[in-house]
Amino acid sequence: MKTLTKATEMAQATPSTRNRYIDLLRVFSIFVVVVGHWLMAVITIDGTGAIHGNNILGMVPWLQFLTWGLQVMPIFFIVGGFANSASWTSAQAKGIGYADWVRSRMSRLLRPTLVFAAVWTGLTLLFAHVVRLSPETLEVGTMLVAVPVWFLGVYLLVIPLVPIMLRLHQRFGLVVPLVLVAAAACVDVLVRDLGLVGIGYVNYLFVWVAVHQLGFFWREGRTAGRFRAGLLAALGLASLIVLSSVGLYSRSMLGVPGEEFGNT
Repeated sequence: MKTLTKATEMAQATPSTRNRYIDLLRVFSIFVVVVGHWLMAVITIDGTGAIHGNNILGMVPWLQFLTWGLQVMPIFFIVGGFANSASWTSAQAKGIGYADWVRSRMSRLLRPTLVFAAVWTGLTLLFAHVVRLSPETLEVGTMLVAVPVWFLGVYLLVIPLVPIMLRLHQRFGLVVPLVLVAAAACVDVLVRDLGLVGIGYVNYLFVWVAVHQLGFFWREGRTAGRFRAGLLAALGLASLIVLSSVGLYSRSMLGVPGEEFGNT
């Protein structure tokens, strides 16, 4: 009852101007990402008794098509673009400086993440001590739980870029995400054709900053209406079908063990 009462009080204290749909989408996307990754994890034991972590998408290939609907990470970053745009605009109006704003946005994300990491690490070490897990098994278990929160690291890199990316958006509009997508495609060429695998990590920024930019358009109402929404969905689906059919990219929206070039 106390928890319910506290939740009710928080809801009543929330300003009427706050977009609660944004909050719902953020919670939904995080929930699907975390639970989805855990459901994909398959623990196997070989003939020697060693424990291995596997991915069900590699074991049952047809399940890869489900990632077309369950890859909700773009929702998290689009919502982030919407929220960060509103937050930075409000901060400027209140005279809040860049450093204070970045610190505030990051702390809102880091506090619960650090609590999760501390609690999980403590429980893992305690469990490992009680049942005498081998270091290898402990490593597998820790990795399978930590992997779902990879996107938080990328998001932390995106936050400090918000002011400059918002200015670029206001000046160049759609050109900005298109340039970022083109840059990501160039990086993929360098990775595939020249074998410069290390540079591929740059695409974590290029791709997710591009997706984050879409939140700016959403906040401005430039994606409103069924026709625009339907058109964007159709273009996205058509691009996905073409790129995955011609072999340029995997049909799985998540990394699959054994693939030479994955989508994550």
